[in-house]
Formats: sequence, C-alpha cells, structure tokens
Amino acid sequence: AGWKSWFKKKERAVRSVPRPSLVDPEAIAQAVREAERDASSDSARTLRRDASRQQEQRSQQRRAVEVTPEARTGLNPGHKPVRAKVFVHRKLYKELTDVRLAQELRSHEGAVWCMQFSHDGQYMASAGQDAMVRIWEVSSRDATPSAAAEGGEGGLAADGAGSGGLGAAQTEGAGGGDSDGPSSGGANGGGHREQRQLLFNEKPLRVWKGHKGDVLDISWSSTLFLLSASMDKTVRLWHISMDECLRVFVHNDFVTSVDFDPADDKYFLSGSLDEKLRVWNIPDHCVADFVDLHEMITAVAYAPGGDKAVVGSYKGTCRFYRMEAHKFEYVTQIDVRNARANPNATGKKITGLSFMPGDSQKLLVTSNDSRLRVYDGYTLVCKYKGLQNVNSQIRASFSEEGDFIVCGSEDECAYVWSTVNSFVPSINPIYTGYRKDKHASFECFLAHQHIVSVAIFAPRKHSCVRPTAAASTEELVSAAQPPAGTSARKLQSQKVINAEARAAAAAGVAAVAAAAAVGRVIISAGYSGEIKVFQNFGLPSWI
Repeated sequence: AGWKSWFKKKERAVRSVPRPSLVDPEAIAQAVREAERDASSDSARTLRRDASRQQEQRSQQRRAVEVTPEARTGLNPGHKPVRAKVFVHRKLYKELTDVRLAQELRSHEGAVWCMQFSHDGQYMASAGQDAMVRIWEVSSRDATPSAAAEGGEGGLAADGAGSGGLGAAQTEGAGGGDSDGPSSGGANGGGHREQRQLLFNEKPLRVWKGHKGDVLDISWSSTLFLLSASMDKTVRLWHISMDECLRVFVHNDFVTSVDFDPADDKYFLSGSLDEKLRVWNIPDHCVADFVDLHEMITAVAYAPGGDKAVVGSYKGTCRFYRMEAHKFEYVTQIDVRNARANPNATGKKITGLSFMPGDSQKLLVTSNDSRLRVYDGYTLVCKYKGLQNVNSQIRASFSEEGDFIVCGSEDECAYVWSTVNSFVPSINPIYTGYRKDKHASFECFLAHQHIVSVAIFAPRKHSCVRPTAAASTEELVSAAQPPAGTSARKLQSQKVINAEARAAAAAGVAAVAAAAAVGRVIISAGYSGEIKVFQNFGLPSWI
C-alpha cells in the first residue's frame, strides 16, 4: 500500500506542473525532476534525517574530547576537566590512565609550528603561520588548599603551591557527567575531588610582531632571550622584558631551525634552505663561521655542553661537528634510513633533533618516514614507531627527566613512549623474545581534529598531581605486582620463559611502581591554531 500512495502522490504532483513547450526538452526534464522531488519530499526528509544522524555519530566517534565553552577557558569551577580516550598498543600496563583536557588557548591564526618552555619553566613561547611569536606566562594564582588536603584519585595529592604556584579550579564529581566512569588508576572510584590546574594565564604576556612569513622554529637562552627563525629569511632576537625586536639576522633563504649555544648565549646556530650552517656572533652581529652542506638544512641542535653541533638535512643525513672556539670541525655523518632500504635511495627529511636530558650521548632524531630514532653516539640503539609523519615538519621531544618521549602526528593524535622500560614484546614474547631496538609500545590519545604539529611536556614542577609519599618503595613495588587475570600475570606464570621475558616483566613492575606518568602535563597544538593543555591524573594500572 505504501508504494501505491507514493505513486499517486507523484502522479498528482506531475499533473499539477504547468506543461512546458515540447520544443524545450531541458525544460521538460527540469519539470519532471521538480515533480519527483516534491512527490518524494517525505522520503527525502527521512533520508536526510538518517544521513544527519550517521554524520553526528561519526563526529562523536572522532571527538575523543568534546570542548564546551567552560572547558575551553577552564575557568568554570562547576565543570570537571574533560577526559580524553587513551589507546594502548603492545603494552602490559597503562600509564596515562586519566588524561583530561584542562585548558585551551585560542590566539593563533593558522597552524602552530613550534612551542618551547623557557629554561626556568615560567614562560612558554609559541609561533607559527601567523608570523607572530606569543609568550604565555605560567599562572601565578595559588591553588585551592582544600582540594589538595583532601587528595585526589587513588592516593594522589595535588601539588598546589609546591608545583610552581599554578592557578586551579576546584571541581567535584563521582565519575559521571562528561566522564566515562571512574579513573582506571583510582582506588576510590567515586566521591573523589579533583583539582584542575590552569597552567597558563588566559592572555599572552607578549605578542611579538615583525616577521613577514611563517615562524618555523624558536629557541630560548638561559637569560630569557628568544630567537625566532622564519620563512622571511631572517632570525630575530627578542627579550621577555621588551616588546620590540632587538636584532635581525638576514639569511639568503628560509631559516628552518635555530638553537642558542648552551655554554655561551652570545652565539647561536642557524640552518637554512640555502644549504649553509652558520654560527652567529650576536654582539658583533656577524657570522663567526659557516659550512656548506650542499643539502637543504631542516634541523640543527647543540649538544647540552655546547661542544658539539648536529645538523639534519632534507635528504635524511645527520652530520656531526665538534665546536672549538665557535668554529666547525667535521666529525662524521650518519644516514637516517631503513636498514632494508635501497642504499642508493634518498633518505627522508630530518624534521627534528633533540638530545636526551642527562645523557648528551643520546640523540633523538625525527624523520619523515614515521619513525623516531635514538642514537647513542653514532650507533642506532632504538627505533620508535606508531606515529604518522610523512609530509609534516613534526618533531619529537623528551620529558624533563628523559623518561618519556612525546610527539605529534598526522593522524590527529599525540603519542607517548616510555624510554625507561625498553623491553618490547615481538609478537609472542614466549617464543620470539623481546626486541630492544624496535619500540612499538606506546600510548596515544586524540588531541585535535587535524594534524598535531607539535606536542611537548611541561616541566615537572608544573605537575598537576603527585603520588602519595606515605608508602615506601618496597610497598609501592609490592602493590605494583600484576593482579590475577592480567596479561602480565599470565606471562609470569608461563612455564617456558626466557631471561629477557623475566627481565621485561620485572622492568614493567618497576615502571608501574615508579608511577612516572602521574601528574604529567602535555601541551599540544595543531593546524587550526589552538593550544591544548592535557593533564594525567591517574595512577598506572595493569591491563
């Protein structure tokens, strides 16, 4: 009966349409289309409604973090920080158990290409496509002491004034509302009180203008000077106390990377697409020395002591130079590429170089083959994978202690790897053992609705929470033993287990007991210009 009524409705609609001239076939076709559209309006509305529902469902699935105006500013004490869904890959335990979006800063127009904290951790600089450098000051408002006194989830206490005097908005909840249940790292589930840390002031302290193109890189000195490298072929020098640019250093092409000399901030290193690596003397406003690589330079870095410089190129090579009186002395070079690749093939672009804190021999290299590599001296010791970095200038960075690596990705996620527990299972660890040189164990969460161009850790003093100090190390290790039914306990109970698997299980227990990820603050930015602050409130848990 349904199709009969539809046919009659269509017939009446066709008859009601004025008949066009027979010599105009296009008008006839248009009239028929209009009649069919009117006759099937009910069906069309149903189809549109179904399509709209499906689109909304897809959008909800993609939104791991739904930002409300209150959560975006982080100033409304009646709302909890919104939880982000964290995915775990090839790990027996989860460290980022309760990651929440605590603050969002909207000031940039266009993509953000670089962010970096000052050495004292009080300021963060950000820059990108809008050719402006913004300085964000860490909030100086005192934390609410009542929330810190009552503690947080699973024996966590807020750092309050002891974590750099961060501002905070006190919230209450029992795991409902915008949360997806109690924290997996918490012991009390509901009824707990959380403290949202507002890391930055809402408005930037400084907005430096002067560049005529995208700002690609920035670098702080220990005396709060800042260098900014731009596509306008210049490097500009700024200071936190002034609004004006102090010096302009002109190059012949885009300046892709810049780094202050950590031993003497009167000098800095710059790399450009004109294929020249330069050391600049700031007081004399001149080039102290330079070398021609005959390859476009995409990344530069000083070693922590300033006695060594590393440069990465568009063709995937890293060259090492010894620095004697600010002069280059060539040492060696390494080709950053897959070992199974054609030896005559060109390597992938180096997008980032970073030395490991506390160990100047270890160098982290980011490249456009979606891999992170750690070199000890000139030897590859570990390769990290999971992210997607094929066409973007994304660079990875260490945490302040060097125990974690964080990196953005083209798949809209922020990725975190642990550098402490380097035992990584290869398919089935019972039979194939563990690989130390290929690290595919990571945790990631959807940070933006577009490419995550940069992600960094905040200094440890800005931690949002900390493990309780009431328990001794022995008690923490005992509590960190995997419970029955978990994959780790099943692995420990296997009759056939080799020494590497046993050491890996012990390393996992130690990592869970250390709870190194508790209180970590991750800042990410992407192509739309927003900067997001994520905080991990949860204790680690076994899977």
